[in-house]
Amino acid sequence: MKSVVPFVFKIGLLMLVPAFAHTQDVHFWGVLPTYTQVTPLSKKLDWSFFFGNAINPSHEHFGTLDFPEADVRLQLNNAIVYKAQKNLSFAAGMIYQKNFAFDSRHVDEYRPYQQVLFSHYLSALKVNHRVRFCERFIENKAAATYPLTTVLQYNAGFQLPLKGKTIEPKKFYLTGYAEEFFFLSGPNKFSLLGEFWTNASLGYNFGSWGRLQSGFTYEWLARNVKKDNRQMFLFSTDLITNFDLFGVRKHK
Repeated sequence: MKSVVPFVFKIGLLMLVPAFAHTQDVHFWGVLPTYTQVTPLSKKLDWSFFFGNAINPSHEHFGTLDFPEADVRLQLNNAIVYKAQKNLSFAAGMIYQKNFAFDSRHVDEYRPYQQVLFSHYLSALKVNHRVRFCERFIENKAAATYPLTTVLQYNAGFQLPLKGKTIEPKKFYLTGYAEEFFFLSGPNKFSLLGEFWTNASLGYNFGSWGRLQSGFTYEWLARNVKKDNRQMFLFSTDLITNFDLFGVRKHK
């Protein structure tokens, strides 16, 4: 954990610097509730469903920019996960994202992606490495088109039990991640590092049916060609369940 936390902290400090660079930067406190359900389809395949909604609860003004309260990012993610080994999986999925979902600024985005996830242990610390390639079709409302922007994401995450060597049922644990979004091509490439997210949370393992995690998430992104940025400081809650909807585990 000593190697993970300083990295996340240093990167987070670097991302705070742009907040003072431009008059059109946006930064606010909000909430980020999310829900994930992982459904086994077979011994090797899972179906993963995710819902999340980043919410700005207050009306803010930044220079000449008016930024009303909004559901800033409503997101649905469906994926099929192939578990090649205990610590290695591959996935393909589709994200539907609606920015400013319930007001006149709303923009739709369709985001097919492919990813690989590898995990390993450093004593009791579980470390996850996720590499995801996204084809982002982001709505251009003026032109009524969905031009392609390609993005490579790298997520380094960790889980650490507060007691013992593994995360056991009815026990608490620490978890977190740092994720970089490298924009490779397309009209929404405003800089190579276009987004950065990081999270630190306290989790509780309920046992066979799921976990609950709650903590703090920080998100930064480049908003436009001027490299004005948006920063969100979010209180996040993540409910993760793994209900056996099709009775797959009963037949193993």
